[in-house]
Amino acid sequence: MPGQARDPAADEGLPAYLLREVPGFAESPEVEEVASDLDAPGAATGALGRYLLRLQRKAVRLEADAAEAAALDRGYAVLEELAGSEDDGVRAAVRAEILEGLRADDVVVAAVETRLGPRSLALYRRWAV
Repeated sequence: MPGQARDPAADEGLPAYLLREVPGFAESPEVEEVASDLDAPGAATGALGRYLLRLQRKAVRLEADAAEAAALDRGYAVLEELAGSEDDGVRAAVRAEILEGLRADDVVVAAVETRLGPRSLALYRRWAV
């Protein structure tokens, strides 16, 4: 419909969108673990949650290199974009697979909460309650 915002994650499919948009994700060990099931519901989003968790843990320990820090920044930006999706399935996947994957320990959770944008933080807080 004219005037309606395009939702690339819903239009092209969430796995393809995540693999394209988050640097280093397509080549990550998390994607390698689920490569044969990548199109299965939750496989790509769950892998992204684990990927971002690994990068966030490294960032908290000040061990992330510049490429990992940039990937983490873009990953949080993608989460914010997805949290604003009009597609219920996209938002549910963000909530159930990605945000759940980021709830590892108190230090990481605290860091994650400071990095989420307003839409993804609202989605996270609604889910976490």
